[in-house]
Amino acid sequence: MVRGREKELTSEERNRAFHFILENSVRSKVKRGGIKDAQVKFNLCRKTNYNLWKRGQQCKVRGEVFNVDAKKKGTCGRIGFRLDINRVAAIPLHQRTNLRALAKAMGAEGLKWCIGNLKEESLHENPKFKEIYNTIHVDEKWFYLAKGTKNYYILPKEKTAYKTCKSKRFIEKVMFLAAVARPRFRDGVCIFDGKIGMFPFVQMVAAKRKSDNRPRGTLELKAINNVNKNVYRSMIVNQLLPAIKEKWQSWDEGPIYIQQDNARAHISSNDIEFNTTVNALNMNI
Repeated sequence: MVRGREKELTSEERNRAFHFILENSVRSKVKRGGIKDAQVKFNLCRKTNYNLWKRGQQCKVRGEVFNVDAKKKGTCGRIGFRLDINRVAAIPLHQRTNLRALAKAMGAEGLKWCIGNLKEESLHENPKFKEIYNTIHVDEKWFYLAKGTKNYYILPKEKTAYKTCKSKRFIEKVMFLAAVARPRFRDGVCIFDGKIGMFPFVQMVAAKRKSDNRPRGTLELKAINNVNKNVYRSMIVNQLLPAIKEKWQSWDEGPIYIQQDNARAHISSNDIEFNTTVNALNMNI
């Protein structure tokens, strides 16, 4: 099988291939295997050779000289356009919100591909990533207290595991706050795994009714299903900040950043209770 060519044929290559087929023809008919021989010799597909032969025969029918040159005349392809990357800094920011707007501001309207090439070229100028060693990422995650089905390997004489719940269709779940940072290594040895902690949103609630298992008023651990801003702030202040104080070491100078997502229950960096606790712990967060 002959592989396809990426580059277009020149007029000289076309004529050589056509005259080779012409030499292997008798009375306007190609000899058996003539197309295949041209296919192997010139590394062309069968369809290209056939089209060249067909164009030459059409010239013969019209009484013209054989002409299988390329039909493209003059300058072909998209317009060459070169942009100066230093011009971008002089354009107002409101005209640089997307590639189409930037192309229009630089006088290259309709040549968005050129701006894309400019973008690729600028990315190759020694790109660097932020180390984010002083960043702690926090996020919330739901976990079910149990699974509907679970496998255990037991011996023949052991009792089968037994567990009850109110409903298998509505298993209770608990929200956790996860806090992780980038791990640290020294001489190939991990000196900090980056795990700050996993903190459940739970509270102690007194039982409203008595049962066979406990009397009324017994404190029970219950999940907090409504995690609002006050609950989230209490978790950050009472759980996360002390954990950071305990596990964090001053590897690098500078403040520690707690990176949140865009949930509405999250607090801002100007929160009074948060900043008061940070100052009390003598930390820069």
